[in-house]
Amino acid sequence: MSTFFVLIASARTVGTYLTTLLDSHSNIRMVGEPFIEKAFSSHAEQLEWIDQLVEKQNQHGISVGLRTKVKHIADHDLFCEKMTAIDAKFIFLERENLVKRAISRIRSMRLRQFTGFYNVQVNAQSQLPPDEAISVEKLTFHIKICEEELREVSAFKNKVKEHSPPILSLTYEDIVAQPEAVTAEVLNFLGNKPEQLQARVKKYTNDDLRKSVPNYDELFHVFKGTVYEEMF
Repeated sequence: MSTFFVLIASARTVGTYLTTLLDSHSNIRMVGEPFIEKAFSSHAEQLEWIDQLVEKQNQHGISVGLRTKVKHIADHDLFCEKMTAIDAKFIFLERENLVKRAISRIRSMRLRQFTGFYNVQVNAQSQLPPDEAISVEKLTFHIKICEEELREVSAFKNKVKEHSPPILSLTYEDIVAQPEAVTAEVLNFLGNKPEQLQARVKKYTNDDLRKSVPNYDELFHVFKGTVYEEMF
């Protein structure tokens, strides 16, 4: 089945994992964040690129997915109108644990310094950076960024809902807990047959912060009694 869809994924929500996983399907082609990678900052540029994707979809009879962050969409209203006109579907991907998401942001920046990538490539041979202590100030700063992104995505999702397109909402936690079930759900949502898929990136640190953050006790003590305590 030929489908055009948009994957809305903020940083550190396994967006790259899901993008590369779906791209390994024989009938799906993913385009990862072209608005920022190709510096398409105006709605006109973004619209022209979308039209090219739709043409590719129609020519080859495949499903085409566009991944983007909300902040990279030039005009939210016009974007939603365009997606409605081409009968696009939306997949929203988020991460509920803001503390772990913030720590993942910090680690990804350090990983890029070591390897040149924000994610660990499946076939990578580069040495990975060791776990490091994280300052309270740095963690607090990145938690605030994650909270702002969460509000941004929530507001955009409400705007998308006004146009009543098909929407599938997923979380990082869903994918980590039941990867095969979630993959099957996504393929069914897109109208594509099940296949054995392979992502090009993988996790490289333990989700158990006690095992991966050297100063876990210090951070937990600082955030104990706050809304973030249960996220540790």
